[in-house]
Amino acid sequence: MTNRRRRGWRLAVAVTVAGVTVSGCGLPNGGATRVDDEDVPYRLLAPTHRSAESPSPRGSPRPSGALVFWVDADDRLVPSEASTSCDEPAAAQVAYLLDLLSSGPTGEVRTEGWSSAWVPPADLSLDAIEGSTAVISVDATTQTSADRLPLAIGQVTLSVTTSADVSEVRFTDGEQEPLAVPLPGGAFTDAPVRRTDYARLAGGADGERSESWLGCP
Repeated sequence: MTNRRRRGWRLAVAVTVAGVTVSGCGLPNGGATRVDDEDVPYRLLAPTHRSAESPSPRGSPRPSGALVFWVDADDRLVPSEASTSCDEPAAAQVAYLLDLLSSGPTGEVRTEGWSSAWVPPADLSLDAIEGSTAVISVDATTQTSADRLPLAIGQVTLSVTTSADVSEVRFTDGEQEPLAVPLPGGAFTDAPVRRTDYARLAGGADGERSESWLGCP
């Protein structure tokens, strides 16, 4: 990323915090940048979209396929069953989950009061699966805003790591360059991220998650 692009990203985030949506995904390239926790709010009354299957309520039997995560009215990430099987190739499962997130929640999911941190149509695609790491590209045309970034990345990470044999996610930009993504505490990292990095965003009041959310082994 050029210095001009870096400056543009910083300006875009500053404008978004003031209430204007960022054009482009708004994620910086490379390195790690820490900001104060209070500067990374998780206020999400996100737009509504289409996709996914029936909600997977807390305490239900363990799903036989991967899960897709949406944002509830309390700004928590919640799981919904997707039409996948744990017996399918991991790449097929991940690609399908990314299609769901790119399109947004179905009407059925919206009736649960759930939305998405990604503005449709998002351009999320699978570059490769390297061992247990899914390499996911976020195109520059994909839109979200600064205060939605942790939830948006959490949606992808928690969803993708419920697919078979995938335990972590590495993000790239549309040019396959490393993309620094926000962690819930406010820091940015361009290293692979795991389910445990975003588990706190999927917790209830006690911060616990249902084991039924874990998806495929």
